[in-house]
Amino acid sequence: PVKSKVASKPVKRKVTNGDVENFPWDYAYYTGTIKNSKPDGYGKLCRNPGSQVGYEGYWVDGKQTGTGTQYYYWGETIEYTGEFNEGRFHGHGKWYPYKHSTLKYHEGEFWDGGYVSGTSYFLNGDVYKGPADYFNRKAVKGAYTFSNGDSYSGEFTGCKMNGAGYYYWKATNTGRMEYQGFFKDNAMEGEGRLFFPVSGQKQTKLYYGFFKKL
Repeated sequence: PVKSKVASKPVKRKVTNGDVENFPWDYAYYTGTIKNSKPDGYGKLCRNPGSQVGYEGYWVDGKQTGTGTQYYYWGETIEYTGEFNEGRFHGHGKWYPYKHSTLKYHEGEFWDGGYVSGTSYFLNGDVYKGPADYFNRKAVKGAYTFSNGDSYSGEFTGCKMNGAGYYYWKATNTGRMEYQGFFKDNAMEGEGRLFFPVSGQKQTKLYYGFFKKL
């Protein structure tokens, strides 16, 4: 749940059900629908009456549940927008890093407050699609599209191409090069097949063998 640094807790009014404005709740102020003196329905929580929104969306029994938007530092920028369950990111949504990150945002599935899988967009134009454990440098299978038009689909470890996979170079007037095989630390290494187009021909040439990073 969103909390502020207000020194003292406001005293709640004696309101049970209906629509309220600046209703003291969780060391902040709630405007929206309440039930049994708790936020329940659509509403927003502000650090101060009418300003500095920390969360806006749906509530159930006093907790953020349903679709909503949570903000960094009470309204500065969006932190997360999507589905919640009992105050946690849970379901489909978008999460935005605060500052000083190469990541633009994650969009996908969240579980009990954590990002699980989906599509990650980077500021340089790269896109990763797959399990979130990629960012924990664990072994995963996913797909990565580079801003220059190249793409890779296969195994990753340590945020690098490691294991079996397919690499496609950006298409040109003569066609598109493709590599099928093994990788080590983002380089072709091990058994593999390299297909490359030939100008003026529909068929591609094939090189099969063992690759090693120089």
